Amino acid sequence: LNLRISNNNLLLVVNLSLRQDIKLMKNTDFLIAELFDIQRQIRTKDYTNAIARLIDLEKKFPNFSVIHELIASAYYLDQKFKKALSFYRKAFSVNPDNRDAYIMKNYLERKFNLTPEKGT
Repeated sequence: LNLRISNNNLLLVVNLSLRQDIKLMKNTDFLIAELFDIQRQIRTKDYTNAIARLIDLEKKFPNFSVIHELIASAYYLDQKFKKALSFYRKAFSVNPDNRDAYIMKNYLERKFNLTPEKGT
């Protein structure tokens, strides 16, 4: 807030930029709400729409391994195993601590007798 008074004139300058922590909180709330709704779609076997929505989220939040893992899970449940493997690998590469993605990645690599990608 910048306030300057002279000769009965008032100049008021206000900076209303969104604080970074508030922006992060709003994005996180949005992401969580979307993921809950997408999980509902997956439970009702609406894999195509769930995957499409997850792909959109992946563009906005590329560093969240849970998004890649959910895409992989939807493909797996839809019996598109090689696509599932690709996204399990991606989830694990984004977050090497993602144990579930690691387990599924290894399982599918063994199932299809595929060699692990370098670094995974």
